[in-house]
Amino acid sequence: MQLSLNHKLNGGILSVAFVSVVATLFGLWVAHQLSRSLQDVQEYGRLVGSQLHADMMHDALRGDVLSAIVATDPSLRIAIADVRSDFEEHAKAFQDDIAQVQAFAANGSIADKIDLLVNSITNYIAAARIIIDHADDTPSDSRTRLADFQQRFSELESSMDELRTVIDSAARFSSETALSQSRFAKIIMLASLLLVVLAGAVMIFVVRRQVLRPLNDVTGVINQLAQGNVAFDLPHQVRGDEVG
Repeated sequence: MQLSLNHKLNGGILSVAFVSVVATLFGLWVAHQLSRSLQDVQEYGRLVGSQLHADMMHDALRGDVLSAIVATDPSLRIAIADVRSDFEEHAKAFQDDIAQVQAFAANGSIADKIDLLVNSITNYIAAARIIIDHADDTPSDSRTRLADFQQRFSELESSMDELRTVIDSAARFSSETALSQSRFAKIIMLASLLLVVLAGAVMIFVVRRQVLRPLNDVTGVINQLAQGNVAFDLPHQVRGDEVG
């Protein structure tokens, strides 16, 4: 069955359009995956920031406890009220940081570490509060409690170091994934571009061979007839389309 010129042109146009649509869909999919990876990188960036700030608050609470102990010496002129105010601020910030990390890490290794930390942090803050609250009225008891508090501090520090290691590893993996997908996106985009260019080149080749060249031949025949020359062979007689 011979196809008409109209069918050939429409087929070529549809083929190029199909290739273009496929390339576009691939590009959109890659862009979506890359966007998700970049969002993960941003989230992990905030997670690392919260974890680092939590580390600072962990140290700050120990500083508050030590300040409360030395505030019992009037010669140092350290106001216990200021120490308690700083403690409450640091304790709230510490808990808020951990809550942000916990909200982000709904599951996985980070969530497991956070779940183990929550009770330790609560007990750590409670132990600090007891020492600070009673530093001015029973300083000897506060000093006695200091050894237990230091033990809690060391244990919590080890646990938070483990958490930081897990978070850093997850953040690094997320960053590497985003970088890998960025490279993949470039490859897909270049491949899509080459595919569209190739389809266009094939379309041009087919149109020139199947449409333009036969029409030029027919135009030449018409010109010869117009000049009164009938001694020639008709081209493309075997074609079943408009040219034949």
